[in-house]
Amino acid sequence: MENQSGKIHSFVIKNLDGKGFFSKTFSTKPSVEREKLFGKIYGFILIESQDFNVPDFMDFIINELKERYAEQQRINADSFGDFNVEAGFENALQKTNISIAQYLQKERLEIDLKKIHIFACATKERMQYFTIVGDINAYILHYKKRDDYSIITVYEETRSYEDDINPLKLFSQTLSGKVEKADYLVFCSSNVLDYFSLEKLKKNITQNNPSELQKIFKFVLSSIKIPKHFVVSMVLPTTSIIHKKILPQNIPLMDFSIPAERDSMRKLEYAQKSTQKLLHPSVAMNFSKIINITKRYGNSLISNMQNVIASRPKNIQEKFEGKSTAIKERFKKSAQSVQGVLINAFGKNIISSLKKTMRLLFNFLSFFIKKFLKLPTKSKLIIIIIIILSAFLFQNIVIKSVVNHGKVSLATYEATIIEVQKMKQQAEEILIYKDEETARIKLIDAKTRLAGVEEKYFSDIKYKTLKTTIEEKLAELQHSSSLDDPVQIGNWKNLDESATISPLLVYNNSIAYSQNENNKFIYKLNIDTHIPSSVYSPLKNVGNFHYGTVLGNEILFINDRQTLYIYNTLDDSLKPMPISLKYGSSIESIKTFNNKIYLLDASNNQILKFTKRLNGFVNPEDWIRDPMVDVKDGIDMAIDGDIYVLKKTGDIIKISLGKLSEFNVKPLDPLLANPKKILTKDSMKYIYILDAGNNRIVAIDKEGYIGQQYSSPLFNDLKDFIILEKDQKIYVLNGSIVYGIAIK
Repeated sequence: MENQSGKIHSFVIKNLDGKGFFSKTFSTKPSVEREKLFGKIYGFILIESQDFNVPDFMDFIINELKERYAEQQRINADSFGDFNVEAGFENALQKTNISIAQYLQKERLEIDLKKIHIFACATKERMQYFTIVGDINAYILHYKKRDDYSIITVYEETRSYEDDINPLKLFSQTLSGKVEKADYLVFCSSNVLDYFSLEKLKKNITQNNPSELQKIFKFVLSSIKIPKHFVVSMVLPTTSIIHKKILPQNIPLMDFSIPAERDSMRKLEYAQKSTQKLLHPSVAMNFSKIINITKRYGNSLISNMQNVIASRPKNIQEKFEGKSTAIKERFKKSAQSVQGVLINAFGKNIISSLKKTMRLLFNFLSFFIKKFLKLPTKSKLIIIIIIILSAFLFQNIVIKSVVNHGKVSLATYEATIIEVQKMKQQAEEILIYKDEETARIKLIDAKTRLAGVEEKYFSDIKYKTLKTTIEEKLAELQHSSSLDDPVQIGNWKNLDESATISPLLVYNNSIAYSQNENNKFIYKLNIDTHIPSSVYSPLKNVGNFHYGTVLGNEILFINDRQTLYIYNTLDDSLKPMPISLKYGSSIESIKTFNNKIYLLDASNNQILKFTKRLNGFVNPEDWIRDPMVDVKDGIDMAIDGDIYVLKKTGDIIKISLGKLSEFNVKPLDPLLANPKKILTKDSMKYIYILDAGNNRIVAIDKEGYIGQQYSSPLFNDLKDFIILEKDQKIYVLNGSIVYGIAIK
């Protein structure tokens, strides 16, 4: 009675042949590719009845759920291939309600709907969309720290049994949420809680694998003398958690009166030698070794050397002198080669002083060797021992310094890991209360703190695991969607391989417009048919169009010489239009609102408001009236009645009725880097920012909170974008290609 797929485990435990009860678990088994696109459904059914036709009824419900959900997959995928799991599951449930009502009427099955208990869930990437009928409870076992889980009640049956149940509303509501990778999500028939407390249930689930858990349930149920069914479905953690080992009750006693074996002493000696390798070297230890060696071999060594020297003094002296001469010659040659290199590198002036230093060093070395050769043998040995001891002393000082530095470094690293883990845990606890913004800021602080550890610890498993966990949680709270393969709507280089597309994208009546800067053609792309085309204009010297906006059936373009052109979308005509600009103007953006034209004049720290007249755009009105407003580094603006100005730094300021208004964007991770465009309208819920430095589009609401982020590795040359919020579409100009994205 087990149904397991991936990290989902469902089972039924029954006793006394389950008289008066019928139960069944179910799960679809799509391919990996289909599960990634459409998710899967699973659940269980428990019905209290004596009617032997109930199993057929249960099979009918399960087949209806599967078929209706598959039907939604075929008809509800949007034009970009995305499937809304929640909407598809709700539609499948509604149609299943109708089918159940028809089945009961046709088969004349007499069954008490109050004794039907059903749990059904659609899941995709640990997102759960579920519905519950009858006496079924749901809990999250939220992982806090090692072997510690908190119990969060997700659902407990509150249905009144006084009212009749309408089969057309059997599945009447759905709940949804995401299960964290370290958490359990448990659905069970409510009778389980008659025999297990929540704490005991939590302990049994988190400390046993599913097969062991079933044995525990069977053992409990075997002692019950009335018919019962326990039905459970669990979403298991995807991360491996090492639980504390529970020692077995029967631990063998050791008899210490029996003598140790001979081999055990050998093992002890081997362990002692192995352990010694791990100890930090000390000066005392090295001194003791040297003293022991000297005592053991010193006397015999000295006597042997004396005998040899006494027997062959002349030969020894000649060898020493020969070696001394050879050393001098080698030193001279080395000095000459070094000198040549230094002369070429630094010149004669610097080398002259180095020459004197090297000559002094050479003279000192020659003097030392002569003196050393004339010393008695014992003195020579003493000097050698002193040199060796000094070397050992220096070695130990260096090693001790390195070890101490390593200890401090490791202690700092361990303290940082503990601190970051606490910050992560605090964020998880905050999320229980649905305060995403506070939790997100806490995780950003944790990520920043973790980034401060030394580079040598980057390969440590604790660092990598913690870093990955925080980044994954941040991505979730940042509502970030990474698109590996966004839909390509069109590529203007199909018209001209050498085309250089202007950094603008304007939309009007299902057509996207831009310009080929090489030949000055207006480029068009039909969003519906994906067909590109071009429009030639006989006008000369039109320049390169940098900014554009739509006014009715006309598109207003401003070129690199700040000349205004009007393009008629009905007849594809292009003509210049007079516009009055202030001296030294630097236009960075043009937008329309309420049939007025607004220009962002950054150099004059002003936004100019124009009304179109027969003789062009003249007599502009200064829209900014507040000396506190600074738009000198503004690069684009968006208008919804208020004006939002995007600055080069990524800051956004809000101007209301010409005066600065308070507007704070909540911290983004990563921060905006090389932002290009900003867009919103009075009909839009969000403000959209084109962040070229991070290959993404950021959507924030008009209170400054993050709504969604869309990124792709293909967004490597972002220029402009179009937002159709009502149609839930975004069109992005990247280089010469226009991509399409579905808004979530």
